[in-house]
Amino acid sequence: MSYSVVQSAKNPIYDIIEKNTETKIELSYNEKDARQVCRKLNLGGGFNGFTPIFFAVKFKNGRKIA
Repeated sequence: MSYSVVQSAKNPIYDIIEKNTETKIELSYNEKDARQVCRKLNLGGGFNGFTPIFFAVKFKNGRKIA
């Protein structure tokens, strides 16, 4: 898998995109932290295959945040 950092619509928040599936991993980090996490994912620190959807969507009290 390959990942990249993108700026969220909520500036100055940054998220990570899984390039193959265009799945957004909504971590909402500052740019420096997002790049560190992205680098770790690109070096094999993520999932073996596609990122599960539960990891890519924000939840609060068991409900999806839109």
